[in-house]
Amino acid sequence: MKFILIFLVIVLIQFSANAQMPVGKVLIVLSSSDHLTLKDGKLHPTGYYLSELAIPLIKLLKMGFDVTYANPNGNTPSLDKGSDNLKYFKNPQEYALAKSVVSSQQKMLHPRKLQTLQENELQTYDAVFVPGGHAPMEDLLKDVEMARILRHFHNSKKPTALICHGPVALLSTYVKNQPWIYQGYRMTVFSTTEEKTAEQSLFKGLVKFYPQSALSQIGGIMGEATPWTENVVVDRELITGQNPTSTELFANRLIDSLISKKFKDSKIETFGGSILPGIVYTVIGGPQEMRTGFTYAFAGMKRPQLSSTEFSKQMVEHMNHVKAVFGPMGLKGYFVQINHYGEFAFMNWVSQEASDRAFKSPQAKSITDEANSILEIVTFVKH
Repeated sequence: MKFILIFLVIVLIQFSANAQMPVGKVLIVLSSSDHLTLKDGKLHPTGYYLSELAIPLIKLLKMGFDVTYANPNGNTPSLDKGSDNLKYFKNPQEYALAKSVVSSQQKMLHPRKLQTLQENELQTYDAVFVPGGHAPMEDLLKDVEMARILRHFHNSKKPTALICHGPVALLSTYVKNQPWIYQGYRMTVFSTTEEKTAEQSLFKGLVKFYPQSALSQIGGIMGEATPWTENVVVDRELITGQNPTSTELFANRLIDSLISKKFKDSKIETFGGSILPGIVYTVIGGPQEMRTGFTYAFAGMKRPQLSSTEFSKQMVEHMNHVKAVFGPMGLKGYFVQINHYGEFAFMNWVSQEASDRAFKSPQAKSITDEANSILEIVTFVKH
């Protein structure tokens, strides 16, 4: 018991220590329902899936994003008790962290009603995120306020991330005899094959509809992977994940999209040997869009033992080190933004082969060791 209490205190300190202005804001929309109505009228208890909320949430909080919770009725969201299970996590430590971080989210006890989020406030959010669990099949799929919010993020081209059953919320934006705003988008959702397995093993009954078929029928181009394997589809602003197995990659793609959007919206300055929080710097020139060659998007959290001053000093040394070593090896674009929480960066290479050779070189170990001493890796995504 003593160990558990110490662990929880450490976790809560870790996620509350950085009280500086957040690097951005993310709206998390959850269902208000605690059940799913089956085809025969029976009610099956459900809610949000723990891993599908917690793993992206942990990454967002680590990088300094502020989060707002909202649902249709403003009631406390229900946890799908079946998701409160170690099998959905990499190890016991990740499972314990997920439970403690979610339980520490006091704002989730009293979420905002969707109808209170008006246009002027929606403009302040960088992304919207809808976790899974079967509950969205009960209310979000037909909620007019959900539709209004999704249209805002679609029109603003801001990251719109939905996983597992979360993508059924996209159905709310469909208007009969009008072009669907996501017509022709590539996307994924909990597959019909997976749903039929759930019907047999979990519900002992049939669902009212299959999300994969419903989205396909109105114009979604569905991407289905082998059941219970990782699958995340990114098309323009839309990020969708197929199932709980996809949560880690889904979270990384959300962070990646947030980084990309922040870089596109920023004025990039030339790195001159010193850094200021929130400024995007060109360490090595290259295409800002990073769609040529081969690119890594990187987010890392400052090691807690480093003061902000020491962190900035070591990051300057690290950036110069990377430029000197990797520049001649094919690193043609290196853009970095430092904040009080850590680092966002893009590394653009002439090719994946050049990147592979560089990271396998004897000099690479000193760079990666140096980075690991300064930063705790949040995500490292290949484009």
